[in-house]
Amino acid sequence: MSFDIPGYFLDLKTKKYFKITPHGPYSLPELRKRLKREEEAEREAAALILASKRNTHHISSQHLKPTNFSHFLRQRATLGVIDRTDTGLSFLLTRLKTRSRVNLHGPSSIYNHMLVAMTANANEYGEMFVSNRCSIQHFGYQVDPQFSMWKVGQELTDNSDAQSMHLGSRLFDMSGYTCRSVIGTTGGSLWFRAFPVLPPLHKEEVYHMFTQNGSIREQQQEGRIYECPGSYAGHCLSLSTQDYSQAKDLFWSSDVDDQHDTIIVGGDKKIYRLNNAFQLTQSRKTKSSVFACHILKSRPDHCWTGLRNGKIYMEDWRSPTTQQAANHHDFVQSSSVYKIQTLDNVRTGHELVTLAMDGSINVWDARQPSKKRKTRKKTPLYSLKGHVNESSRHLGFDIDTENQLLVASGSDSCVRIWSMDRRNNTFDPIWTSEKYQAPIPAVKFMTASTRYPRLQDGWSDLLPDSLLSRKAPGIMLFGTSKEPNQVRSIEWLTSLK
Repeated sequence: MSFDIPGYFLDLKTKKYFKITPHGPYSLPELRKRLKREEEAEREAAALILASKRNTHHISSQHLKPTNFSHFLRQRATLGVIDRTDTGLSFLLTRLKTRSRVNLHGPSSIYNHMLVAMTANANEYGEMFVSNRCSIQHFGYQVDPQFSMWKVGQELTDNSDAQSMHLGSRLFDMSGYTCRSVIGTTGGSLWFRAFPVLPPLHKEEVYHMFTQNGSIREQQQEGRIYECPGSYAGHCLSLSTQDYSQAKDLFWSSDVDDQHDTIIVGGDKKIYRLNNAFQLTQSRKTKSSVFACHILKSRPDHCWTGLRNGKIYMEDWRSPTTQQAANHHDFVQSSSVYKIQTLDNVRTGHELVTLAMDGSINVWDARQPSKKRKTRKKTPLYSLKGHVNESSRHLGFDIDTENQLLVASGSDSCVRIWSMDRRNNTFDPIWTSEKYQAPIPAVKFMTASTRYPRLQDGWSDLLPDSLLSRKAPGIMLFGTSKEPNQVRSIEWLTSLK
């Protein structure tokens, strides 16, 4: 199907043009649904052809990997138990589809470099902060039983994109409220905001927002973000602000470990260490801009840094400056490193993931060298394939260490998921999204049950216990758009309805 001529569409099967009508099967919405069905059928056919070519011998269609649930049931009925190599969560993630979306307010251009910080804890209600060029937006959210968002507040900024933003894990009391911190960098400033922790919604508010005529709405109305609930009175604005500035430096990155009173900031000229009171405790000169930094969870006085020149090294704040200056880099990547993170709880726990601005994704052995071998191994343990980056720092990235998964958006406007389980014997993406209108600036996994936010109390009167505990694995994409000048959206994708 083609739409080359305005007002008409070309049926590729009959090679004839038909006029697009306002209603009926030839209306534009129905034609788009038909086009989507045809594209899905083509992808399934291509997958079957590819699977058949992997074996030089003739393979019956019964032995091909099932491409849909009905195919799976047919195979199970004829063959009994089916041996699969991509079982469990990895298999579910290969079937991701958009289930719901909400539209963000404002022109699409302000969300090109948006950042997202959100609660991801089963003991806390869903709370989300979105930084765009003009403001910091504060939302409440839930994933199950239906993906929804509602407004809390908005604070205007100085028309500049934040370079980093983090949600503090330490709660503290201020002005009679329990608060959490939001910390980020913009230009040459590190900033702090104290926001009250959101209370639960009243049961009447849950009924009003999520039900209609006594029944639960299937999804959020027309992509709309709900208005601020009345129960949030007094919780909508930050109670305290604080800044730390360096007039002659530009802050590119930061990381926060407020449980150990540590904030790290990476600049053009130096890397800085501050405490929770925003007091500078240490600083070190750097030969290249610090595009990425990551505090080790097990050793808060150490942090990994990724530089503009591609070098990667560990900063040990216990060592004197002269000794640290003599210590050369640990690894070198092929381009500027803009994301860096250790793989805690994965295999040995000594693996380091780095993303570079040429599209390379490397996993390194981050262990200290033994006495017999005084230098580290300079080559990565393995590299993930298929990531596309044409020199951008503003691409979404997240890691699920519990399930050994990595998601990254590319400059080709596609999002990809990789499995870091080396038993798969492949480092290619296990899932690739459709192509969006622009690169996706932020992505978040919602695949581990421990990261799901606490369900609002009012749902217990609307759903049975079996549905209250439902946690469908999926991902959240921020700043999506399908057409030029279209409003940006937040999408919830999962393989289960």
